[in-house]
Amino acid sequence: MLYRLVRALKPGGILQIDEFDATCAPSLCAPDPAAHELYRTLIAAKNRLMAGRGVDVAWGRRAAGAMHQAGLVDISSHRRLELWTARSPGLRLLAHHTRHLRDEFLRAGMSDRQLADVRALLAHPDFRACSYAFYSVQGRRPEEAR
Repeated sequence: MLYRLVRALKPGGILQIDEFDATCAPSLCAPDPAAHELYRTLIAAKNRLMAGRGVDVAWGRRAAGAMHQAGLVDISSHRRLELWTARSPGLRLLAHHTRHLRDEFLRAGMSDRQLADVRALLAHPDFRACSYAFYSVQGRRPEEAR
């Protein structure tokens, strides 16, 4: 897909890709050590589920290299992290995943009790986690040779 996007650019055109690296999203503040471990279990299970669907959960950090290989120049990459709290879209999305992907989480070894505990943890007012790394990468198609 990336090569098709690059070919579609006119000479001098810029492509921006925004993508996550979901390999590291640690809990920063949790009610107890068991809550930290439960969150790690959720993130690891979710990443295995995504990998099983063919998703490269670390592709965000490789996007700049892929754009270079696809022939783009003047590549820049910016990484952003956010603090996730109970009200943040990131934790609300993870809570949604515990419902939407329930059957897959169960097949991955999590229990309904764990999933309910995860939802309670993600809604806990004192819980904090670091977001996935979000990469914004830009590259320019070279001007045609004259």
